[in-house]
Parts: sequence; structure tokens; C-alpha cells
Amino acid sequence: MLLRRPRALGLLVAACIGLAGCNDDGRTLEPTSATMPATEVPATAPADDGLGLRVTSPDVVEAGTLDPAFTCDGVGRAPLLVFSGIPPAAAELAVAIVDLDASDFVHLVVAGLPSTTAQLDPMQLPDTAVVGRTDSDELGWDPPCPPPGDAAHRYEIRLYAMAEPIGLAPGLPGNEAIALIEAAAIDVGRLGFTYAAAG
Repeated sequence: MLLRRPRALGLLVAACIGLAGCNDDGRTLEPTSATMPATEVPATAPADDGLGLRVTSPDVVEAGTLDPAFTCDGVGRAPLLVFSGIPPAAAELAVAIVDLDASDFVHLVVAGLPSTTAQLDPMQLPDTAVVGRTDSDELGWDPPCPPPGDAAHRYEIRLYAMAEPIGLAPGLPGNEAIALIEAAAIDVGRLGFTYAAAG
């Protein structure tokens, strides 16, 4: 008597033979998502422009020549300063303006500015402002006034951010005040310009 293989077993053998015949048709199987390497997902870009703390001014062109109206050759107006990129950790802002070609002669130093300050007119300071003395022994804005005949002097406007209020004493000599501010600063923005005396 002949024994018959069970129908299910016969189908299984046929399927295995059929699969084995496909091994040499030149095709390759793509890896599944479970075996593919993980793809790096780009991090979301920060909301700000990534430039950090910045000070700009509608009255000052970066590395440009200052209008005489803002100097002792004119009416001595103060340039309007605009702040951006203030770090979230900032609790206080400060500003200094110095003449780099006159041993950092101080033309303005002011601290005690709220971290929410968006712009500043150095001639109309907020009540919280703490003002240091310029190198001409003035309180507040002291317009640029380089000696006649000098080559153009380079000036720098500096915006500082501090993580904590520094409690600067009013009336400090400018360089002392700037040293204390710089020791506490967590970020600094700079804007440069030049000026030579008229005539």
C-alpha cells in the first residue's frame, strides 16, 4: 500500500523549493525600516538670528565716519542705540563708549538698565540708570572731540549683559566702572565708528 504525504506538507515543500529558486534572479532585498540605520533629524533652528547680543544705531554706520552733529564740532547730540539678541539669562544691561585711539578715553558709561531695554538715548536715561564719569569728569554723554590734526580716531560702543544686577555706585570714574561691568558681563555687543576733527 502506498502512503500519501499529507497535503499541507506537500504544499510547504513546494513553497520552499519555489523560494530557493528565486535566490539567483539578481534581485536583492532592501533592508526593512527595523534594520535601516537611524536618520539624523536636523535640530530646529533657534528663533533668533544667532548673532548674540548686538548694539546698532540709526545714527552710526558700522566702521563708518560719525556725523559731526554727534561730536564737539557740532551740537554734540548722542546717537540713539538699539539693542537686540539680549540673552534670556540677562538681568541688567550696561553701555560704554570709548575712544580706542586715546587709551580707551571714556565718553559714556551707564549701568542699571533693565534687560528689557530695546533702545537708549544716552541724553535721556531711565530712572534706573547708574551713570559713571567720563574722562572729562562729566556725568553722562561726552561727545567725541579728537585733537585737530589727528588721524581719524576709532571709537567703540559696547553693550554688556549681566546675569545679576551689579550694584554699580554712581559717579565712579569711567574706567573703574567699565572694569567692574566687564568682570560681570556674560555677553558683549560692539559697534565701531571713526571720527577726525573738522578742519
